[in-house]
Amino acid sequence: MRIKFRFASNEPIVIPVQYNHALQSMIYNNISPELADFLHDQGFLFSGADSGIPH
Repeated sequence: MRIKFRFASNEPIVIPVQYNHALQSMIYNNISPELADFLHDQGFLFSGADSGIPH
């Protein structure tokens, strides 16, 4: 799965090479606390041929 995000800022943004942690933090801080807790603690579980995860 791919998700495309588009961000806007009034100030210049500097993104470090290892931006994953910063991006994850920004997402968690901008969604509801309940959803953030769910995604962090459990996440969504996928099963079946389309998941791409070996069984």
